[in-house]
Amino acid sequence: MGASGIWRRGVSEGESGLVRGTERQQLFRYWGLARGGIYFVEGPQHPVVQFLDLATMRTRPLAAIRSAIQRGPRGMAVSPDGSEFLYVEDDLTLSDIMLIENLF
Repeated sequence: MGASGIWRRGVSEGESGLVRGTERQQLFRYWGLARGGIYFVEGPQHPVVQFLDLATMRTRPLAAIRSAIQRGPRGMAVSPDGSEFLYVEDDLTLSDIMLIENLF
C-alpha cells in the first residue's frame, strides 16, 4: 500500500507527487476540490474536515465529525464555491424501512 494523502499528477509529463498538507488523509474518496483549495477528512479515528488553502499551502480544521466514518465506496462532495460540504456516514443503529410512492 502506498503513502497516505492526496496525490497529484501532471496531465502530460508534468510533475506528480503527494500534495503537502494532506499526509493524514487516509479515507478513500473523502476529499473534494473547490475554489481555492482542497477539503478532506482527516481520520479515520476522530475524523475532522480540513481545508488546505492552495495559495498558502496551510491546513485548517473546519468541523469535527462525531460519528465514525466507514471505509469503502463512500465519499465527500464540496460545492464549487466551498460554502458547503456533504459526506456519507453510516448509521448502524437503526433499521428504518421507508416506502416512497409515486403520487402522479
